Amino acid sequence: MSIEKDLIKYGLNEREALVYISLLKLSDSTAFLIAKDVDLPRTTVYETLEDLKRKGLLSVWKKNNVNYYSPESPNVLLKQHKEKEELLNSVVPELFSYIKMNGKVPSAKFYTGKEGVKIVLDDVIERSIDQKLNIIHSIIRPEFNDYFPKIMTEWIQRREEKNIYIQIIIPDIPVDEKKLSYFKNDLRETRVMKKDYPLGSSIFIYGNKTALFSLEDNQMYATVIESAPFASMFKSMFGAVWDTLLNQ
Repeated sequence: MSIEKDLIKYGLNEREALVYISLLKLSDSTAFLIAKDVDLPRTTVYETLEDLKRKGLLSVWKKNNVNYYSPESPNVLLKQHKEKEELLNSVVPELFSYIKMNGKVPSAKFYTGKEGVKIVLDDVIERSIDQKLNIIHSIIRPEFNDYFPKIMTEWIQRREEKNIYIQIIIPDIPVDEKKLSYFKNDLRETRVMKKDYPLGSSIFIYGNKTALFSLEDNQMYATVIESAPFASMFKSMFGAVWDTLLNQ
């Protein structure tokens, strides 16, 4: 059941997700009936109910000296999530203040697969927002979008919602094969690399970071280099190539 997995991602463990869903279905219920519904030992259900009570997701009342458990509205989850988000928003800036290197020492992180690509692309947006960057420079191979259509579509929508401009260099491909995401609009400009210079990887340059993506054996790899000198060098190289290309 996907909703159980979603609740686990939210922060509940597997037993808590099962019991909370069961409570929502049964409404006011005893531990005995809940244990029967989720097929767990009653002692385990008692422990789980106490955990959910501590998390503010249920209340307890007695009838004929028997405990009955009532689920709190799922809106409680939304409220708790908002409170956590507000807390993080207040804490994260202070956490960044503990970073003493200020980007002077280069660092590199390596990512693989679909989830790795999503992490890096999210970082491109987040860094652009945090540092109030107004432009991203990129070199993109067409199969990059083909392998991650949903991720790229959502990423493009979010970038445009945040008013972040992007310059893209793509290989020389037939017009009818170009994706919508390559065409020029108010927040995107694309130029085409000549066939004599094939593009072997995709690159995003944003702030003091450079993300490099490569595809090998149908597996995507990404490396993010955080270094102002490296990013400056890549921007200069990008700019030199960009200026030699015709607008599309």
